[in-house]
Amino acid sequence: EPGQTSRAIQRDLLPTEDRWILSRLSRVVSSVSRLMEDFQFGEAQRQIYEFLWGEFCDWYIELAKIRLRLATQGALSPLPVLVYVLETSLRLLHPYMPFVTEELWQNLKRRLPSDWQAGESIMVAAYPEADAKVVDPEAERVVESVIEIVRAIRNARVQYKVESSRWIG
Repeated sequence: EPGQTSRAIQRDLLPTEDRWILSRLSRVVSSVSRLMEDFQFGEAQRQIYEFLWGEFCDWYIELAKIRLRLATQGALSPLPVLVYVLETSLRLLHPYMPFVTEELWQNLKRRLPSDWQAGESIMVAAYPEADAKVVDPEAERVVESVIEIVRAIRNARVQYKVESSRWIG
């Protein structure tokens, strides 16, 4: 249907950045679940925040934008992974921000196939569970190396007062 997104993740074809974000999500879900069981709610919330802003928003979405532009040329779309990570993250964050996550979840749900979620509300959706099969230390190492290189370049540009719009050849 127009305006709707496929949710099928083709795991055997995933590029490194998809394997990285799925691996990081699984690790965060596992860690947050453990922390919540130990009543360490503040640390659990901090880890969710760090994952959402520091990894998903700052890095994965930016990497996915490149592939979205290339998807018209036959590249594997990042949309299924984007949707999966966003939806899982909303369920993970729900105990901390119930009204915001419900609103976002309902908006996401309207754009997905009708068989996507059985529940009518994020409140009755299953809490996320870690998936050990997607943990990928090699993908994490590769993407973290790329992140460090980009940070080093950005820091050098700031240190030498080079405008971000200037191309360096």
